Amino acid sequence: MKKTLSLLLAFFILSLTVMTVFSGCSPDSAATKPHTGNSPSKNEESIPEKSDPNSTVTPSLPVIAPSSPNPSDSAAASPSEPDDTKNNTNLTLDELKILWQHLKDNQTSENPISKEEQQKIEDQIKEAVEANKDPISNKDVYNVMLIGYDYKTVGGPKNSDTMILISINFKAQTFTMTSFMRDSLVQIPGVGNNRLNVAYAVSGYPLLKTTIQNNFGISIDNYVALTFKTFIDFYDAIGGMDVNITDDQISYLNKNIPLYYQAYAPEGYDIKTAPIVKGVNHLDGVQLLTYVRNRSTGGSSDFGRTERQRALIGDTIKKMATMSVDELYDLMDMMLPQVTTDIPANECTSLLMKMITRNVFGYTQQSMRIPDSGTWKEAIIVLAGTNQQVLSMDYKENTRRFKKLVYGIDS
Repeated sequence: MKKTLSLLLAFFILSLTVMTVFSGCSPDSAATKPHTGNSPSKNEESIPEKSDPNSTVTPSLPVIAPSSPNPSDSAAASPSEPDDTKNNTNLTLDELKILWQHLKDNQTSENPISKEEQQKIEDQIKEAVEANKDPISNKDVYNVMLIGYDYKTVGGPKNSDTMILISINFKAQTFTMTSFMRDSLVQIPGVGNNRLNVAYAVSGYPLLKTTIQNNFGISIDNYVALTFKTFIDFYDAIGGMDVNITDDQISYLNKNIPLYYQAYAPEGYDIKTAPIVKGVNHLDGVQLLTYVRNRSTGGSSDFGRTERQRALIGDTIKKMATMSVDELYDLMDMMLPQVTTDIPANECTSLLMKMITRNVFGYTQQSMRIPDSGTWKEAIIVLAGTNQQVLSMDYKENTRRFKKLVYGIDS
């Protein structure tokens, strides 16, 4: 019985892992251009150099106050937990550095929208936050945030370029995946208006959770966070995957896979040198990471990448179903230490039993993106004296669509 429960727990965590690691999160904080349909940024797919584990990194800076783009050393240096009432004056020095570096890395030379247009966007955000003081919650719906992140260098800021909310509605028997776009312009407590992925970089999951609740009225129960390393280890542990490669992907993969090996392959990794060809290729963990992060080919950018990710998720679940109990048990032992979560082990067990008895993995699968189609536009705005490209949106409409899809409420 103990082994059965452990196996179920492994399947739950591994299933979350599979869904989370198809992140497309950028290891390079400069790669944060909006995920537009057919115009990927030239820097989107840049790969960092391999990190030096002995290096020390000065966290980069974030200040929203235009009057102080370079915080002084007199700022508080001790880390603090984010809270709903934090304002710009009590960010720690490290948090200020992260925010400011994010702004410097992502500034654009393009001209910003007018002050009047920017004020209208800021007013919409204020209205959304005011309307979402009581985030929706329902005992029949379980919301767990899946966060994919990577360190640009050891000790550097964590960029949550992947934020997928899994919503399980036990009553309606639906399993919904909602992707939050990293460049969404939102109000971040203690920071001000900025990109959504800044929240996690500055103060981790608590601030990200509060930000999503405040801007979209969505209550989050728990989270699971993992890195590129977890992705690679997982797929190498199950022996890699067979993937059908199309003509438009060959050039990108052959150019970038060597860069990914250089950036992410551990010492002694079995680096493959055979070129990728059209048709079925057997890819290892590093090659698969390159494959799922590609949004430069296919003519549909992030939309095409999402389609590839979903196909790989389905194939992975099928492969796991063919593994023996002992293989899955060993896989669990290897993966659980690499997953960061606030879900206690005993709650995982009870939750998993509930999922199994109710056949959650057989629920109707649904998905959406925030901002959803037809509700957003790109804008160049001024943040702390820098021009930043962001996604503004109809916040109320996105909240309405989420509630309708997940909770069946249309209001």
